[in-house]
Amino acid sequence: MKKPKIAILGLGEAGSHFANDLARLGYTVSGWDPDLKRTLDEKIHIANNNAHAVEDADVVFNVNLSSVAKSVAEEIKHCVKKEAIFCEMNTSSPFEKKEIQSILKNECTVLDVAIMAPVPKAGIQTPFLVSGENAIAFRNYFSELPNIQIIEAPVGKAAELKLLRSIVYKGVAAVICEAMEVAEKFDSVPFMEEQISSIMGGDKNLIERFVEGSKKHAIRRSHEMEAVTSMLKKENLSALMSKAALDNLSRYVETKKDDPSTIYEEKQKLKKAFLDIPGTYVFTPDHSRKGYELNMFCMSLNEAENREKFRADEKAYVDLFPMTEEQKQAVLNREWLEMLRLGGNIYYTFKIAIFDRKSMQHVGGKMSGMTEEEFKDMMLSGGRSIIGNRSKIKQSK
Repeated sequence: MKKPKIAILGLGEAGSHFANDLARLGYTVSGWDPDLKRTLDEKIHIANNNAHAVEDADVVFNVNLSSVAKSVAEEIKHCVKKEAIFCEMNTSSPFEKKEIQSILKNECTVLDVAIMAPVPKAGIQTPFLVSGENAIAFRNYFSELPNIQIIEAPVGKAAELKLLRSIVYKGVAAVICEAMEVAEKFDSVPFMEEQISSIMGGDKNLIERFVEGSKKHAIRRSHEMEAVTSMLKKENLSALMSKAALDNLSRYVETKKDDPSTIYEEKQKLKKAFLDIPGTYVFTPDHSRKGYELNMFCMSLNEAENREKFRADEKAYVDLFPMTEEQKQAVLNREWLEMLRLGGNIYYTFKIAIFDRKSMQHVGGKMSGMTEEEFKDMMLSGGRSIIGNRSKIKQSK
């Protein structure tokens, strides 16, 4: 079987290991991370954004934080191939995994992939637990990897089993963290290490791994334990120890406010707020990268020679630019708001209106569902009321 093309969304600790290992195994790998810090194999293609990364992918690994998983799914849903397999790999509740599946249900196959061990040690050989329809196809794609365990169950089951295990692992880590802090206060560290290692098979190195791992991965693991407590609450089960483990991790999160993953999460929250603005699209850095070729096409119309070529055969001229098909159709159909959604900047796309000898009021009217005269009258009357126009979410309620 021909090796699939892979897209990896989120190139942090886990994602970068997966990307590097797959590239070395001969897979074609593209990826995206808004705050890339890791060293990557030179064969890996770094895309402009999540949507760009998945365009040609046969398999998509979403290795982002669970808090941004839904926004990532929304971002790529119109770009991913119908036959692609989307692997949701974050540590979230079964319910949230099913929400991702719902977002992408008409776009591609969604699988629930649980990462069952720390990634740095084994990379792409890390054990995966996979549930969801057509999970067999995923294993067939990676037949050379012996670490993939398929569960014949719907999306959410792999997440459920991983979270059940987390009750034990993160609970033990919380006890060890507290015990070692207390031992240090009482100047009894060697004694406490002996007590803990006697229970854990005599391996003192595990103590350091539990303590340092809790501190280093506090943000991701706190999200994991939030998912555990949420799952238990839905089932009306006690989450006493799980909440204690979450409290332990939360202490360390407070010391990591400048951590790249925290910054990334805040960026995603801001991005989500931008997407909620009705009637337009905020020209963010992601949007700029997405619309670069479209905006360069618009800039080309500054030259009289190019305007004549466009006038003679619009389709042939736009085909000279490496735009997406959606962008080309938006230009040819003069879909002004769609151009902005696809990364266009109004200062650039308005050059097409000038070419057509159309006014800004004409463009504004088209984007607002009005005639040019109606748009002029609205603006002369003070513009659109802010009431009911602050939020897409509130408009839909």
